[in-house]
Amino acid sequence: MKAIEIGADLLEPAMDAAIRLDYLKDLPGFGLVIKVAQASRSVSDFILLAKMEGFAEGMGEVDRAELAAFAAKIDAEPEFGKRIGKLLLGSLHAFNDFEKTPILGKIYRSFVLGEIGFDTVRRLSNAVNLAVVDDLTALYSAHPDSKVMTEEARADFVTSLHALRITGLASLEDTAFAFVGRNSYIGTAVAPLGTEFIRIMQSK
Repeated sequence: MKAIEIGADLLEPAMDAAIRLDYLKDLPGFGLVIKVAQASRSVSDFILLAKMEGFAEGMGEVDRAELAAFAAKIDAEPEFGKRIGKLLLGSLHAFNDFEKTPILGKIYRSFVLGEIGFDTVRRLSNAVNLAVVDDLTALYSAHPDSKVMTEEARADFVTSLHALRITGLASLEDTAFAFVGRNSYIGTAVAPLGTEFIRIMQSK
């Protein structure tokens, strides 16, 4: 009975998601899953569509010419296209938090626009999967050098950095100092991958 209730609750937003995702249907892997999920009564397919709605929100509106150019490039390299589709659909399935899906959308947008390569997409997708979404938000929204940052906010930022070491977005550095109140100690720094993540998430 619970599965039936969940499926009914997800049906309307999932179908809305499919409509919003129409402009993405030509991208690797997504056209097929939209068609399958629309025709299915599977709760897992409805959940995937709901996740894809978040993905579309994060990706935002991309110029049709940009999308067409990207699709043409993938069409010329079908095996590469399959790798992209498998990675992104696998990531969406794996995410245990719906709030991560808009983040993946922004990463994919940067890829479509040619700002990052496939290797970076793969590393960032894995990092997002491993992280707690609150720590990811702290990474790209906090400004530890800001004079207006409160002591509590700075402490939270340092805590998030430590938690993100397992993702590759942050790393333990002998030369990095974390400041909390009047105390300073050797701590964790934003890694190059984390710097790229911040740039993507703060981009318009």
